[in-house]
Amino acid sequence: MEGTVNYEGSGDVFFAFYNGNEQLTEMPKKGAGLGFERAECSNGASVEWDSISWAPKVLNITKSKTKCTLYFSANANNYSNIEDIMKSTPDRVAYDDTGNWNLRYVDSPNNYIDIGDRYTGDIYQGYYDSSTYGDHYREYSTLEACEAGDGYYYKNRCSKVHSAGDKILWQIIGVMNNMTIINEDGSESTGQSLVKIIRVDSLGDWSWDTSENDVNNGYGVNEWSQADIMKLLNPGYEKNKSEDRYGTIQESYINNSLYWNKASGKCYGGSENYQVTCDFSNNGFSQAAKEKIVKVRWNTGTISNDYSKYKDYLYPKYMYEAERSNHNGKQFCSSGNYCNDKVERSTTWDGYIGLMYPSDYGYAVGGKVRSECLEITMSKYYASSYYCSRDNWMYPYNMDYSFTITPSSDSSNASAVLGSDSGNLGALYSYNPEHIYPVAYLKPSVKIKSNSASNYGSKGNPFIIE
Repeated sequence: MEGTVNYEGSGDVFFAFYNGNEQLTEMPKKGAGLGFERAECSNGASVEWDSISWAPKVLNITKSKTKCTLYFSANANNYSNIEDIMKSTPDRVAYDDTGNWNLRYVDSPNNYIDIGDRYTGDIYQGYYDSSTYGDHYREYSTLEACEAGDGYYYKNRCSKVHSAGDKILWQIIGVMNNMTIINEDGSESTGQSLVKIIRVDSLGDWSWDTSENDVNNGYGVNEWSQADIMKLLNPGYEKNKSEDRYGTIQESYINNSLYWNKASGKCYGGSENYQVTCDFSNNGFSQAAKEKIVKVRWNTGTISNDYSKYKDYLYPKYMYEAERSNHNGKQFCSSGNYCNDKVERSTTWDGYIGLMYPSDYGYAVGGKVRSECLEITMSKYYASSYYCSRDNWMYPYNMDYSFTITPSSDSSNASAVLGSDSGNLGALYSYNPEHIYPVAYLKPSVKIKSNSASNYGSKGNPFIIE
């Protein structure tokens, strides 16, 4: 059966619809299980398919009575812009109030994405032996290694959680504007809109940074550009030499791009350069995933006041602006054993993989309480009467202790980093092993493979990119 659509000034355009070789009586409905595959038009016309509005746009119409045959299939291989997909679920997305018009997922969205990352072997998690430390763990490639875990507080409480071939899923935080891409030749592409993603599963508990015992009392340095965890996640640190608790450089390597290279070795996991074995050979960053992300400029600024005096004013908008400020983690800390490091501070960093910003968590709140929660300090997100953590899809990333990329600003120590404290934003010691959730930005060229299923983007049916 043919349908007719009138295009002003162009005469009639006739449509025919097919599922493979079977002609249909009408165009398939969105969500019916079929996706647009291709179109063939007479008289030199062509079709541009809009998967969001689920409608064809006929181009190059030069003659009347042009016929376009539209083909659909269950395995259609067409693609969609991620921002358009987000806009198709207006009750699950919202813009920032920052003036930059970042579009974020909020509340409880279908925002899972498969970027080609895979577990290449079994994964065992070894948990802390005390509820005092919450749901904290490290990951191992074998049961034997897990049961022999040499980290703090372990008592051989191990369980298998993944098998070879399992997907390593990520979630889309949103589309971030005014980003700067660092190109391979070192040039910069400014004003970019990029999709920001976060790894669903933590890499386990690792130090953000640690130091020898006479530097900040062995508690680490809150400067991301030289942080131990940054070197673990990113390329270029394969020859990173280890140091003992006295600062003596060893011949062995540590935190040497192990996650990026899917390798095993030693990692920092406590104060005074405490070292433990670590293995990312089965859960590290795959080559397929590396091809999907881009090197960008990250903001590593922080609040302009002493955290202890300003923690009741950490609204999402304020944190967003603070992250992009020129304030650093040592601006108020100038004397004493906890402030004696000589590391130069910076407020930007160029790299591939970072951690979440505090504002990412703050702006993920949705539902009827969103407007109220954007006016509540994030140090009380869990405790607030509006349940700002409950209506927030990023709460699982913050329900226990986990790090952000952002340093704290404290007059009493230069090692504090902002992170989650039971759903609230708090200041954590950088040496203490806490959850690590890698965060990255997708290349602008990345597209989502279309799928008309109503649960597309769910954990069981994640977005697929090509």
